[in-house]
Amino acid sequence: MPPEPIRVLRDLTWAQTTIAQARTKEMARLEKLLEDAGIKLSSVACEIVGVSGRAMLEALIDGQRNPAALADLAKRQLRKKIPALNEALRGRFNDHHASPFGPPANCV
Repeated sequence: MPPEPIRVLRDLTWAQTTIAQARTKEMARLEKLLEDAGIKLSSVACEIVGVSGRAMLEALIDGQRNPAALADLAKRQLRKKIPALNEALRGRFNDHHASPFGPPANCV
């Protein structure tokens, strides 16, 4: 049996690897859900869970469906791509797609 510091390091490494794999899996699930809704955010934004992407996703979940309003949430370098974002954010995202992320807006 290895000494305790090595065992602790192995546990931390295992936990970090497991968390990274889970994050990657959830990001792939999110991208698939967006593609199902006709939202092509990943074709314009390199990081769909970056600051701009998260703002747009939160707005979608909160009920915003206007592509121009969603594109206007872009920050920094992504602002240069607003016309492409307008196209990418046109889709059929509805409450059905938002439900995996929280309760529907009309829930009490």
